[in-house]
Amino acid sequence: AVRTQIGDWGQLHGLFRLLWLVAAVVAGAVAYLATHFIFGLRLHHLREVEAGNSYNSKIMTVLFRDFSGPRISPRGSVVCIGAFDGLHLGHRHLLAEARRFADAGNLDLVVVSFEPLPREFFGKANPPPRLIRARQKFRALRDAGADAVGLLRFNQALADTSAEDFIEELLVQRLNARHVLVGPDFFFGKGRRGDLGMLQELGAAHGFEARGVQPQVRQGERISSSLIRADLQAGRLQ
Repeated sequence: AVRTQIGDWGQLHGLFRLLWLVAAVVAGAVAYLATHFIFGLRLHHLREVEAGNSYNSKIMTVLFRDFSGPRISPRGSVVCIGAFDGLHLGHRHLLAEARRFADAGNLDLVVVSFEPLPREFFGKANPPPRLIRARQKFRALRDAGADAVGLLRFNQALADTSAEDFIEELLVQRLNARHVLVGPDFFFGKGRRGDLGMLQELGAAHGFEARGVQPQVRQGERISSSLIRADLQAGRLQ
């Protein structure tokens, strides 16, 4: 009888252990799915648009990761492009200008950046430290008024994309750009062939206007992520 009782307790213990493991697996799966649903950093499209209808309900900021795909903004967009590492005063000035154009033209504000950043992709052995991570960047751009944020996967295929294809496939076909705003010293496309001049030239043919936004200056120096990074490394916290 004692052995039978011990055996019963052993079976119950095994059953409880199995139930605990199942509960832990289910809880982990739920947490994983919830995280990826909320932040969408691994989703190709957080919210795709039905043909002819704009997603811009001012309730949700759309996140997209792919260079090509369905049109993001059927009604047209104002596009900002850059690394946006740290979202400093220069970035905020650029975004404010873009928001002004978007509101005036009843257009969507789309911010395009890259994950990983190009300098991280090309400098894998010794990448410079980042000021903010991808999830923080998405939240900051959302809070700055972006209707859609592109954190494009910067891989070899994107690095090999010509500047002309970048304009045609991303700005024209995917984003339906009407205005494109970039910061100083902006280059894009394979071999960094694309610049503001090319954007203005091809924009005239594709129906969008491109302009550069003047940098913000502090104590005679242009505010940039590199300057902030150097200040942090030197302990100059202001």
